[in-house]
Parts: sequence; structure tokens; C-alpha cells
Amino acid sequence: MDEFEIEHLNRLERIRSLLEITPETHITLVGDVMLDRFVTGEAETLATTAPAPALRVIHTNQSPGASAHIAQSLNGFGTNTRFHSAIGNDEAGQSIIQILNQSGIDTSRILTIDEQTTLVKTRYIASRRGLLDRRQMLLQTDSGGKSPINENDSNKILESAISDLHGAGALIISDYDNGVISENVASKLINAANASDIHTIIDPKLSSLGKAMNADIALFEMRGIELIMKRQLLTSLEETRNHLFETYGWKAMLVIGGVHGTQLYLKNGDYEHHPCRVIEPRQQLGLHDAAATALAHALVSGASLTDAACLAHSACEVILGAEASREFVSKDILADWLDEVKWQFQISNR
Repeated sequence: MDEFEIEHLNRLERIRSLLEITPETHITLVGDVMLDRFVTGEAETLATTAPAPALRVIHTNQSPGASAHIAQSLNGFGTNTRFHSAIGNDEAGQSIIQILNQSGIDTSRILTIDEQTTLVKTRYIASRRGLLDRRQMLLQTDSGGKSPINENDSNKILESAISDLHGAGALIISDYDNGVISENVASKLINAANASDIHTIIDPKLSSLGKAMNADIALFEMRGIELIMKRQLLTSLEETRNHLFETYGWKAMLVIGGVHGTQLYLKNGDYEHHPCRVIEPRQQLGLHDAAATALAHALVSGASLTDAACLAHSACEVILGAEASREFVSKDILADWLDEVKWQFQISNR
């Protein structure tokens, strides 16, 4: 192997070793939650009343989504997590609490708000009989949620989360525009974390990038960068990235491209691209959440930002290769994937 290949192998070994570490510090996670429902079946015919597929339902399951993906993954990493969120006082909200509790996740910091409803995303996924490996989502429906949280409850979340920054190694803010992350909450959390030299990771909505001001690392999709370029009438992706760094004060951007890999951009101009190694990608739900999880775990375990981004890329690959209803990653599954990648790399370079 040449010098580059040896360094790549060393990096694989370094990030694999991160999964053996139980961080001494905890991670403070603040964000929206929702209930993801998956209705899976076969679509062999069209409905008699409209040119639409008729889905014969075979299986229905549900799981907590949005920032709850991150909570589940961090739990699967064995990381001590303080999870702050809010649900409505309804059946969907109670289902989220029940599932998280069954997974061993502390839900004591999740507010139940009587006047709120919990967002439920239902995805209808179909395949043809005998072709079960070729699934396709037919329809997604959204119900509930999307209402701003009242000021009193928002302040409760903020005060509790700031209190939990004491002794934390990282702050993750997961904004799905469902009421938990307001401008005030995001700004005060990031400022408090920065004052205590705590890593800050945010997954912002493009419509409210101001919430991400002065965070360390922002997560994006490439199409999001392209959309900002068009909105701001900028001439290139490089100019767009420079504009984002200068406007929002970030230290890094992790751009998630799915089958096109991930790209890490640093404020000083450094850049890394990690190509996708998944031979048969199956789905993409939960990529951002997997990346945020791996980034946070790596950083509180003492990794460099570049190694943390490499681990985040591997976590995204696990999601890409997973079944459609598996949107979070665990330490064991990620370790198995990295062992496979390392073995394939060594075999190909003999």
C-alpha cells in the first residue's frame, strides 16, 4: 500500500476505535419529535374510482422520529444523553413516550403540552408481489403538529436544557420547524454552549438559518446549498459556502449527499469528500440524524473534526443500506459496517 492508502487504513482504525469509548461527558439534545408510521404492502392494481394504486396492507409499524432518531442512536452508542423536547397530550405523543421508555431512553425532560398536537408522518410503501426488494413510497400524509409552543413552555425547555449544559461535551439542536426550536431557544442555547467551550451541532431548516448563528457545525444537503445559491443570486457553490460561513459564523459544514457521499467544509478553506461505499442503497430517511449522532459521539470521545466527519459519513452509509423502517443507527451496527469496509479495503489492496 502507498502512503495515502496507509493513512486511509489508519483513519478507519481510528474511527472504529471511537465506538469502543464511553464518553465521560453527556450530550444535551434539544429538538422536535414526531411519530413516523410506515404502512407497507403490495400494489398490484389501480383503484376503481381513480388512477391511483390500490395498496393491500401487509404490515404497519411506527417509531419516534425527528430528534428522537438521534436520542435512539445515542442510546445505541451507550452515550449519556439529556433529551429535551415536547409532545401533545394525545395518543401519538404517548406512543412516542412509551417506545422511548421501552428502549431505555429517559423521557423526563419531554414536556407534554395539552394545547399541542403531535405531528404524525405516515408513509405508504408498496412493492409488487415477488419483487419485495423494489419498494417505493406511494404517499406521505402529515397530521397534527406545526403549532408554535407557548412562551411559558418554551422557557421551561430552554431553562432545563441550559441547566443540562453543565458538564456536557456537546449540544445538538435538531430543528424540524415543529415549535420546539425558536429563535430565542436556539440563540441562548448556542451562546451558553459557546461560553462553556461545548461543541455545538445544528441541523437547521433553510427557512430559518438565523437560528444556527455561531454554531460550530451545520448540517446540510447539497440541494439545500444549491437552493441558497439561487435565492441569494450567488454565482457558484464556493461563493455560497463562503457566504454561509461569513454570515452565520460556523466553523464547519457537513454536506450530506446520500449516494453521492458526504463533504466536510471548514471555515479555513479545507475540504474533504467521502464517497459512498454502499453497493445497493435502499433508503435515506434519517441521514441527518445519523450524522449528528456520530459527529457528537466522536467529538465528545476526543476525535478531531475530520475524523468525526468520517464517522458521520459511515453512519449515513448504514442508514442508506438499511430497511425502509430503520432510520437510526447503533454502535454495534456501525462497528460491523466499519469492520466490513476495513476488510474490503485491505483485500482490494493486497
